[in-house]
Amino acid sequence: MEARLHGPEGHPERVGDGLEVEAVHEPHQDDFLLDVAQALQQRGRLIARRGRSGGVEAGIERRLATGEPGAGDREVLHDRVEKGLHLAAELEAATLAMEVGERLLEDVERVLAIAGEAEGETDDPVVVTRVDLVEGGGVAVAPGSGQLLVASHALPSYNAPVENIPLNEAVARGIIPCSTCGASGADVRKVGNKNHFLCARCARRARMWTFGLIGASVLTLAAVVVLFLARPKDPPGLPPGVKPPPEAEPWMKETLRLMQMKRYQDARVRIQELLEPLPKQPELNILMGRCLMALRAYDSAIPYLTIAYEAGPPFRDEAGLRLGLSYKTIGRAAQALKYLDGGGGDQLAEVYLDLERFDDALKILDPKDPETLWARHRALVYLGKADDARKLLDGRDEREVGTLRAGQLREEGDFEGARKILESLKPDPGSPAWHRVQRGLLSLSIESGDLPKVDAVAAELAGDKDVQIQGEAIFARAMSLLLSGQKEKAKTSAWEFIAKTDKEFSPLRLERMMMRHLVGELKDADLEAESKLLSRFHANDLLWYLALATGDRAWAEKALALTPGHNYPYHALQRLLQK
Repeated sequence: MEARLHGPEGHPERVGDGLEVEAVHEPHQDDFLLDVAQALQQRGRLIARRGRSGGVEAGIERRLATGEPGAGDREVLHDRVEKGLHLAAELEAATLAMEVGERLLEDVERVLAIAGEAEGETDDPVVVTRVDLVEGGGVAVAPGSGQLLVASHALPSYNAPVENIPLNEAVARGIIPCSTCGASGADVRKVGNKNHFLCARCARRARMWTFGLIGASVLTLAAVVVLFLARPKDPPGLPPGVKPPPEAEPWMKETLRLMQMKRYQDARVRIQELLEPLPKQPELNILMGRCLMALRAYDSAIPYLTIAYEAGPPFRDEAGLRLGLSYKTIGRAAQALKYLDGGGGDQLAEVYLDLERFDDALKILDPKDPETLWARHRALVYLGKADDARKLLDGRDEREVGTLRAGQLREEGDFEGARKILESLKPDPGSPAWHRVQRGLLSLSIESGDLPKVDAVAAELAGDKDVQIQGEAIFARAMSLLLSGQKEKAKTSAWEFIAKTDKEFSPLRLERMMMRHLVGELKDADLEAESKLLSRFHANDLLWYLALATGDRAWAEKALALTPGHNYPYHALQRLLQK
């Protein structure tokens, strides 16, 4: 900071506060004298101004008497006549050898003057800062004044005699004023990389400010480090370099919109993009579970729903319900019960049916609800209440209950009666009702051993527009070939099934396992292990297939032992074991 005057009183702005200072001892300062006594005795004063070379030209300013030679043609400093008590006088400058640091002269109009104290003037020193004294520098002082005054304005001259004093002697005598406070006894000290006249007190204050600033800097740095260490961490599970997820609300709205439009594959892709960096985020996992269940990929939904369930509220209840439904759909009733017990409603009743807890199922099922008809009929059949089961269907539209009546007749061994009922139903081809009738005909044909009829029904299903229904037709053809002993042809159908059907489509999950086993992708132990996780209504299907594929009678015996009542494929197993 440059020192300058503030206001009409000329109070100096202090420098040195907060700066590092050190004493400077020039080795040859005694060699440089300001020989100006004679000029000052002639009513002159020492002045300085910037030269063309960038340094400072110092000189003696004195007033010429009127009529003195040169009084009319002298050069006027600053191109002006000094105002005051001597308006008619002009200035004479004598050049001195002194240089001042370059940074001091930022203002090219500044004029520096060094003089003694003038009578009638205030005792306010004017500060000149950052002075670099060349080797052997000296100052001119008025004897007995005790002050070295530095001003930016010319001061009136005086008649006091002036002595030449080397700089070191002036410092030793304590006659140099401090450039900050004006007190006598200043020494030449370095402030930054420049020299200043500072007293011991101001030097101490400067050091105190320096230490204070250093301490403040250390504390600031420490605060920055603490804030850096305490900054918010990346979201849990976010790997390094992975971008954080997009803003939640717009993303969620768009994803739910896609699901409402039944564009589940598109929604699945969006959800998966966020699940990769956030695999444990419960809301994303339950969204993925919903999406996969809508795609009927129940096996694939289970891992995501499990994560959401284990995360606890608020997603635990929904995730638990969906887990129960998923496990029930793939035939694992025992695992489904854990999630549905105590609040599963009709879904819990179906789990009870698979677990052969028929009385418990009937307690839950509402007899007035037409949607419970299938479950109540099934419970009565397996409780051995065949007449009650038939009465339950009496008086109802045959298009609604025809497949249930035919199924009961098939299990009882009345294949012809069952066929008549199924063939009497004429649903529109490709409709859900038509699919149910065709499946009923397939089961009936396999149970009765009518393989040509199996092939005919399979051919009709193969023409359906639904790829998964086409897959059912291929599977039926493969089973027909196994029943007729044509295993190699059955393998060809198995490869076709694997290529054509969706591997995540859970309604064909067990069929896919059988076809993979037939082509050698799965072993006997794989199917046996899965059968132990399934209810008996599903496990017997796998073991019956193993009996056909391997020719091992033991698998047929295990399958028959697991079959509840006369459930499919009871009659086919009996026929196989009678061979």
